[in-house]
Amino acid sequence: TGTRTYTAKITVPSIDINVSVSKSVTIGSASTGSLNPDPIELGESGTITVVSQSGSYTHKAEVGFEDYTATLGTGFQTSVGFTPSLSSHATRIPNKTTGYGTVFLTTYNGGTTVGTYNFRYDVKVPSSVVPTISNIELSDTTENPQGYIQGLSILKVKTTAAGVYGSSISSIETTVAGVKKTGSTVTFNLSTAGTVPVTVTVTDSRGRVTTSSQNITVHGYASVSDLNITGT
Repeated sequence: TGTRTYTAKITVPSIDINVSVSKSVTIGSASTGSLNPDPIELGESGTITVVSQSGSYTHKAEVGFEDYTATLGTGFQTSVGFTPSLSSHATRIPNKTTGYGTVFLTTYNGGTTVGTYNFRYDVKVPSSVVPTISNIELSDTTENPQGYIQGLSILKVKTTAAGVYGSSISSIETTVAGVKKTGSTVTFNLSTAGTVPVTVTVTDSRGRVTTSSQNITVHGYASVSDLNITGT
């Protein structure tokens, strides 16, 4: 805030009169602001609250996040709503669960720009944003018509998964009867009979995890020698 003095001098030569006029104009400072809550979860409704130096001031709020820009509101005096969306923010941080942007708050006194106040806002990707598993295909590579047979069948697990809001899949891990293998398509020897759990764990580039489990039934196998049959 400061005071500037402007002086105008008017000279009328024909009547030899000098008139000086001085006027002091007070120049105000730009309003400040903040976002509540901060950090804010993507998809959550927030409010930018303005601390104004004058009741006659109006404001414009704009945001910048990576390469994304938007105008939140113009002509408001005290506050404006802000809901950072998943599509505009999460897609721009595919390898992170947090990020930050900038709010540009411009203050106007009538048609005159008083100044701009910039402040940071922080965002969080909701914990519900996880990779998706669209399909887990189980098959026996031996194509045994009697189902999975202990010691004979080879279980093939093919997983289809995808990242969300820009993320990519970093790993797919499958566990069968305590044995772990990594990859979208893996195979297992079925050495255990009974109910065998098959668990697929998918991790994306944000470090977010999705798990899916199901059971298969493995039938016990006994060879002729195992049966210990003796002749009569």
